[in-house]
Amino acid sequence: MIRPYSISRLVLMVMLGFLAGSCAANRPDPVVEPQDDQFYQLAGPIMTARENRIYRNLTSPAARERFIEYFWEIRDPNPLTAENEFRSEMLRRHDHVQRYFQEGQRPGWRTDRGRFFMILGPPDEEDRNVQTTDPRLQGRIIDWYYYGLSGASQTTFSGGGFRLRFVDENGFGIYRMDERYLPLRVMDILEDLKFNMIVKRNADSPFPEAIDFQVDSNPATSTVDVVFSPNRVAFERREERIFVHLYVTVLVFSDNEEINRFSRDWEAGFDADQVLQENFRFHIPVAVSLKPGKYTLDVVLTDMLSGRKSRRLGSVKVKD
Repeated sequence: MIRPYSISRLVLMVMLGFLAGSCAANRPDPVVEPQDDQFYQLAGPIMTARENRIYRNLTSPAARERFIEYFWEIRDPNPLTAENEFRSEMLRRHDHVQRYFQEGQRPGWRTDRGRFFMILGPPDEEDRNVQTTDPRLQGRIIDWYYYGLSGASQTTFSGGGFRLRFVDENGFGIYRMDERYLPLRVMDILEDLKFNMIVKRNADSPFPEAIDFQVDSNPATSTVDVVFSPNRVAFERREERIFVHLYVTVLVFSDNEEINRFSRDWEAGFDADQVLQENFRFHIPVAVSLKPGKYTLDVVLTDMLSGRKSRRLGSVKVKD
């Protein structure tokens, strides 16, 4: 059984990669250089730490092309339509940060404001006239307020939500995130947003809860079985039966840079009494092809009726 990474581990990884980046000196130089890669400039801020590591060390152009294709596909809110709304939204955000957040020779996508904007989108409120009595600050302070992101239980201002503070310490127009005003839960939210590919926020469901599913891999039968309870799954009633519609994508990454995709569009009807049973579980088998070797499985489950997405990462070893 593949178990999801704990959120504490994910937060640790994203904090190291997103804010500090100090671990780069301890690993080999990446093959992909960000300043020369247009895809990485667009997608780098919203990549998970593991995706970042995989992509930047791919040596084959063909493998990078497959990675890019799958990167956008698994984030598509409706994989059965032609347009990928997620990618379109990221292109709009990227254009905005490149136009308004460039700082000296640093492009907008690499600035602190640009990185947070790419993940969270525009703030609900911006205050560009923050006053301070700190004599060390010669420049300006900009506060961004985000209201209603579920899970931000630790707040920095009354009324809920959270604040991000960017400080131009020397008056040169170089704004840095002031970590003293960064609630710990914000890092949880950022990684959840990146890992679960949730972009759109609204008053009714600003941060949809992901479906809690498990993944069983059976190399003997070349299948991946996705198992989950009815909790948080959207239903459609048709006469005396209820129907669910899920889309499963399984990405398989091998150690030799082979990347394969397997998917299944799954719709099924059930009797209501059957689904209400305490031990009832949905089982969605997906046929895969795994030769002997070590693999990383990236499984994405999309509820086509609600738009919710959930994701699990794990490893599997197929013996000779």
